[in-house]
Amino acid sequence: MEVASTLPAALSSLYVGDLHPDITDGQLFDAFSEFKSLATVRVCRDSSSGRSLCYGYVNFADPQDAIRAIEIKNHAVVNGKIIRVTWSNRDSDARKNGLGNVFVKNLCDSIDNVKLQEIFTKFGTISSCKVATTEDGKSKGYGFVQFAAEDSANDAIKKLNGATIEGKQIYVGKFVKKSDRISANPDVKYTNLYMKNLDSDLTEEVLKEKFSLFGKIVSLIIAKNDYGTSKGFGFVNFENPDAARLAVEAMNGAHIGYMFHGKPLYVAIAQRKEDRHALLLRQHARHIAGLAAPPTPVVPGGYPPIHYPAPGFVPQIPARPPMLMPPPVGWGPGGFAHAIRPVGWGPGGLAPATRTAAFQPPPVPLIPTDARQNRQNGWGMMNGHTLPQNGGTNRSVAASRESTHRQGSNVYIKNINDDVKDEELRELFSQCGRITSEKLMRDDKGTSKGFGFVCYSAPEEASKAVTTFHGFMFHGKPLYVAIAQRKEDRHAQLLRQHARHIAGLAAPPTPVVPGGYPPIHYPAPGFVPQIPARPPC
Repeated sequence: MEVASTLPAALSSLYVGDLHPDITDGQLFDAFSEFKSLATVRVCRDSSSGRSLCYGYVNFADPQDAIRAIEIKNHAVVNGKIIRVTWSNRDSDARKNGLGNVFVKNLCDSIDNVKLQEIFTKFGTISSCKVATTEDGKSKGYGFVQFAAEDSANDAIKKLNGATIEGKQIYVGKFVKKSDRISANPDVKYTNLYMKNLDSDLTEEVLKEKFSLFGKIVSLIIAKNDYGTSKGFGFVNFENPDAARLAVEAMNGAHIGYMFHGKPLYVAIAQRKEDRHALLLRQHARHIAGLAAPPTPVVPGGYPPIHYPAPGFVPQIPARPPMLMPPPVGWGPGGFAHAIRPVGWGPGGLAPATRTAAFQPPPVPLIPTDARQNRQNGWGMMNGHTLPQNGGTNRSVAASRESTHRQGSNVYIKNINDDVKDEELRELFSQCGRITSEKLMRDDKGTSKGFGFVCYSAPEEASKAVTTFHGFMFHGKPLYVAIAQRKEDRHAQLLRQHARHIAGLAAPPTPVVPGGYPPIHYPAPGFVPQIPARPPC
């Protein structure tokens, strides 16, 4: 939104984040209209859907007004949401390198953006400060502080890490990007461990006794089902990272008494499912890259070895045996069809004993004769023969047909807000067609896992849902909508795509002339290509 026809060459630009999804350029302009040198405002939107990206920019002609806008409007409430106002940084590399960015966790619920900034402001100039909150504004217990200088961030980490703020000991450390948090670096600090291969009779007291030898345990739990039976895995969280590292080295692969029945204990760093999956994909990519590029022996000078023949050496190329063509399949002496085909090759061309054989149809698959299995699959017995029951309908065939019918009709939805209910999800997606089933996935405690499935009566309705609602803002979060796939099919597809990508990187590029066409090789003057004569039919 422009408010002046002529603007100065250099404007002071501010970034405005955490905007309400419904805010418009006009409302953003009204929020900053008290500053006389306000030049332009803009709310950034998705190029395809036009939905707000919940951030924007405000430009001032006078830098002093921009400074006052940060002091007055930062952490102010606009349209019911607390906004963040800071200097705009157009350098993408500076934003992504994480310099000066500090991560804080274990915060008290009463600490908001303003209080967090008050805690850290004594260490240097703060560019941005934020406490992560839920949709209803409650603190998630962690936040981020972006300093203008890396030294200020290091000073804050050194003096505040482990300090007690409002009755809780906080953690302060350098911010690490999600893609870099899981690595094979042995220097990575961790305290939470995952353990599996636990026997159903093993108790938490026995595990505490064993793991407490390495250091103080903050918490230890064995995962159990609704009936109180162990699921065979659990977690142990240490107070000290060194204790966790010693526990991994000592307990991974160990046996604890007779209760493990010879199965070794598995202990490793606790990871989220998606992080573990990403790590496996990276490991597989490195493996594929190693297979796609086999090592070439190289001489010390850096060039591959060249083997020269001895003087007077003439290579002996073995003579190629004469090719004997078999008779065409399906044609006899009179020109009509025969069910004959070549069987094998011997010294004379075809196999000496049987040169042709009559065509044999493929064997008919046997129907299972186990009585219980037949009954389960819908088969019965009559006069010693296995026949379908229930009006001639086989249950396994019917299930296969039903599964085939559902292919392309089932929709997968993720990034669903935790407060969304099944009825709301069904009501939203029913706009695209008739829903046969809908499921919002939840854990044992009834908490939403953030994803679900909607099955339509026709594949066309599912495709319409993907086109309509992919990226749709629902309860403050953009939905991810796609046709559902089985986990193994999705995993295989990702591996194939990655393998093709790696193979494309490993393959040498084809030389192309400047015009964009591949090179054309012309024969030497007087050269006549020899085209072999076509054998008689």
